Amino acid sequence: MKDRGGFLGGDALLFLTSIIWGFAFVAQRVGMESLGPFAFNGVRYLIGAVSLLPLLFLLPGKPAGTSHDAEPSAFTGHVAKKGGTFARVYLPPLLAGGAMFFGSSFQQVGIVTTTAGNAAFITSLYVVIVPFLGSIFGKKVAGIDWMASLVAVGGLWLITMTHGLSMSGGSALNLAVWHPALFLFAASLSGFLNPSLGLWPILINVAMRDAGGFSATDMWGPKGDPAWKRNDPMVN
Repeated sequence: MKDRGGFLGGDALLFLTSIIWGFAFVAQRVGMESLGPFAFNGVRYLIGAVSLLPLLFLLPGKPAGTSHDAEPSAFTGHVAKKGGTFARVYLPPLLAGGAMFFGSSFQQVGIVTTTAGNAAFITSLYVVIVPFLGSIFGKKVAGIDWMASLVAVGGLWLITMTHGLSMSGGSALNLAVWHPALFLFAASLSGFLNPSLGLWPILINVAMRDAGGFSATDMWGPKGDPAWKRNDPMVN
């Protein structure tokens, strides 16, 4: 039971991570309305660095420059030769940080001209690229890993590559509400049927901005405006 609890806890943390990862693309897209891509990334990673500072005092570790026993690489399996302090301590984070800088910069600049869904799908391709690179460096990748990677990318494609936002279901019901003499029955499978309730005005505004920079405020006014309730078939 203990092992099962740990397994479920790990899955829950992975699920939470994926939620945070997904919402980050929407925040990146909306943030471009107020900041440039490099300023946005600068603030983003500054907050990340500050949040990790307490770990320097909470987690045990050897200070930079102390001796390290030669250990096999977890990626290649080869034992790295001992070298100078710069090569062992400073060069790896510099290389990793440089790759992170260029990757996040390209992503942030690109997201200005595309949707958050497109950016999320392109970024998710690393799910396939990582095992591919691992196989190049001699790491054995099981068939089930390849299958899981392809299924994950395919699922994200179905979620993100929707090519537009539709609220026509709610519009059809509103038409039936305000002109009942024209319709005998009305039904809809749309998920946007109560746009004036709770957080829906905010979520609709975020979705419209992501779909093309449109504003829900320009459409129905600020949250609480009577126009929101007039266009809410669940209220009428």
